[in-house]
Amino acid sequence: MSAVESVGPQALPALQEQVEQIIAEAKRQGASACEVAVSLEQGLSTSVRQREVETVEFNRDQGFGITLYVGQRKGSASTSATGPDAIRETVAAALAMGAEGVWTGSIWLTVEEADQAPAQVESLLAATSRDTVRSRSWTGKPCRMLRNEWTDAWEYPANPDPLGMPLQFMVTGEAVARGHHYSQQAKDVNFNPVGQIVGTMNKVRKTKDLIADMVDEYLECSNRLERLNERAAGAEVS
Repeated sequence: MSAVESVGPQALPALQEQVEQIIAEAKRQGASACEVAVSLEQGLSTSVRQREVETVEFNRDQGFGITLYVGQRKGSASTSATGPDAIRETVAAALAMGAEGVWTGSIWLTVEEADQAPAQVESLLAATSRDTVRSRSWTGKPCRMLRNEWTDAWEYPANPDPLGMPLQFMVTGEAVARGHHYSQQAKDVNFNPVGQIVGTMNKVRKTKDLIADMVDEYLECSNRLERLNERAAGAEVS
């Protein structure tokens, strides 16, 4: 049994060599950083029938989990094979990971066209991702929103817990409407539902500019994927 096939300290040099090959391939394909998780298991499984051992099987599983970064982008893939072709294809798969579509919500709260009270827009622009909290205080259903005096009051141990949905909003609905109408006076207790992306929402923008950025990012990702495919094709030819 080879060092790679046996589980124990003797397997480490071969595993380290394979990890180094993965890191080298990731660098060649353009990754700026690489993380590799290795799993190696070995054992026996038996089946018994009518109190007699029927089969004894040797099991050995090995896997590599690869996480790659290109700037702020991140992608992951895994493989149980360790040959050059498998490593190259798995690295390419991790680099190509991405969304098949876009689901957006919070980013539209601070566009020029949003039906949003000025004071609430100010609160959103001034917030960071750490200023959000998941609370049941407005609707009875967990919802991420800006933390303020209202959310803190509902979390205070001596105060009652929020009701379930839809009962809680029967209690708070009028407060939401009045807070939207008198946003400056109610700034410290307003309902500001928003995700953690609020930390990147630091200026009011036109909707058309936001959509144009999405298109540009899509084109950038598509071009990057095309370059990855060209590199992978070149490696196969060589």
